[in-house]
Amino acid sequence: MAGGPFLRALFRTHLWLSARLIPVLVAGRDFESVLKLAPLQLPTPYRGLPCSYVVSRVNRTVRHPWVMRDRRCLREGLLGFRFLRMAGFNPDLHFG
Repeated sequence: MAGGPFLRALFRTHLWLSARLIPVLVAGRDFESVLKLAPLQLPTPYRGLPCSYVVSRVNRTVRHPWVMRDRRCLREGLLGFRFLRMAGFNPDLHFG
């Protein structure tokens, strides 16, 4: 199992907390400042986790939005980009 159980548990906890904080962080900001929440340079503490695992966990975490219902794609995109970067991947973020 790539990454080990401790790394996966740490990843899931960090993802869950980040998903809950995103609505607070984007409230009242313009789109340009919201995109700064997805920086190009991040540490890679989750290196070793498979891309499919990261994507499936992000999708699972944001599947029932209580807040940001009208901006679901933004929330999922920011989280996916951020956590794929922290897993050592080089994702592209597209909105349209």
